[in-house]
Amino acid sequence: MEMEQGKIYYISFGGTQIIGRYIESDICNHCFNSELHYWAGHETFHRGKTWCVKHGIEEIRMASPAEKHALLKFEIEYETI
Repeated sequence: MEMEQGKIYYISFGGTQIIGRYIESDICNHCFNSELHYWAGHETFHRGKTWCVKHGIEEIRMASPAEKHALLKFEIEYETI
């Protein structure tokens, strides 16, 4: 899947889910401006340039409206947009 800069995507791998605003990709990683990270029942928000490895991705798609809203809530609170 070709991702577009500034769009919000859902990525899952190894029991972890990420909802992130895409910046760019390099050989090994996808980079995001901000992201919600779900793992083991915990939700954390990361801002600034974050990344996830390309290897082992099980699903990658455009985020649903509810997923976009969840990320936007944190982006507004932490003034990243």
